[in-house]
Amino acid sequence: MASSLATIESFVEGAPPGELSDVINDIKTLTVNEPELVSELGPAFEKYNEEQFVTVKLPGSSQQVVISSHNSLGDGRYFDVESSSSFAFDHATQKASEVQSHVLDGAQADLVKSTLKSLSTYVQEHYPSASYGVYPTENDTKIAVIIVANKYSPNNYWNGRWRSLYIFDPPSGVLDGSIKVDVHYYEDGNVRLLTNKPISGYVSSDTGAGICKEIAAGEKKYQEELNRGFTSLSEGAFKSLRRQLPVTRQKIEWDRVISYREFTYQDVAEHNTKKDLFLVIHDKVYDSTKFIDEHPGGEEVLLDVGGQDATEAFEDVGHSDEARETLEKYYVGNVKRQPGDPTPKATASAVAPPADTSGAGMGTALYAFVFIGGLAAYFGYQYLQQNQEASA
Repeated sequence: MASSLATIESFVEGAPPGELSDVINDIKTLTVNEPELVSELGPAFEKYNEEQFVTVKLPGSSQQVVISSHNSLGDGRYFDVESSSSFAFDHATQKASEVQSHVLDGAQADLVKSTLKSLSTYVQEHYPSASYGVYPTENDTKIAVIIVANKYSPNNYWNGRWRSLYIFDPPSGVLDGSIKVDVHYYEDGNVRLLTNKPISGYVSSDTGAGICKEIAAGEKKYQEELNRGFTSLSEGAFKSLRRQLPVTRQKIEWDRVISYREFTYQDVAEHNTKKDLFLVIHDKVYDSTKFIDEHPGGEEVLLDVGGQDATEAFEDVGHSDEARETLEKYYVGNVKRQPGDPTPKATASAVAPPADTSGAGMGTALYAFVFIGGLAAYFGYQYLQQNQEASA
């Protein structure tokens, strides 16, 4: 039992952004013979929600508030400085309830409020959508600053989250923190980007504006690093793994690519009727059955070379580029010649070969990494664009 609980707790801990409910449903399916296990996941849910800075809307409000250990009151209740309220939070359903008034006081109350005001301006200028909070922490000797931005698109099989946490020590002026980016892409695969960037700085003025200025400088630097890293990866390492392909702006039909196969010459020879017609051109096999009635030269021309090597006949006609592109739609595989088979009719290929299918799996992975890298750089792009507008 203890081993099973530890295993499913690790599933909760590793849940991607916005996908905790999906993970819970999968856990219920996997533990159908031990239904009591899910009821024991309360501590795991609490840890996940607080570490991920999960956001929730309070009843009667449209604004998202942050869940973290820094604004916890204990017994499942949390407080929000900006709305001057406290509330109960169900970690399993991620719903808020029982909202009450909560007035912040203490040694850091004034600094918390001034930082919150400056942070609000910063977030609105540099994030398309984000939640934030400032809270006294460590027995009211320091303040914690949190920024979290979520971007969910389950219909397109991806979700992402940006998390920033900073701890400011007023006596020393030291600001320490980290920026974490988590992006999950899961269409026809499962690829995830996880980054953790430590941030350290010094605030010369013990003010909210000074704290936010230092945060802005650190985040701008990291966002630019993300952009450069993504560009370098896309145009460097990934680009060198595969040959250049034309940009068609069309989705690759992976199901069709997977169906490509090798044919022996005898295999091709068996497809020689109007209802089942294969041709060989430059050792590529094409299923021209659907093209017989559309062929400008009539069906007899194709039937004469059905099940055979039609390279010479194809080149003698001198087909246009458009015709060659049309031909590629009927590509189904390659010829694997055996001893005694007819030799190729021509040695120079004039037909553009189809995409290299041996790297189909790698192609999917590369696309996914490029995608999540772009999403990781999304916040950086928004930051720089809005920063330029603010400076104009």
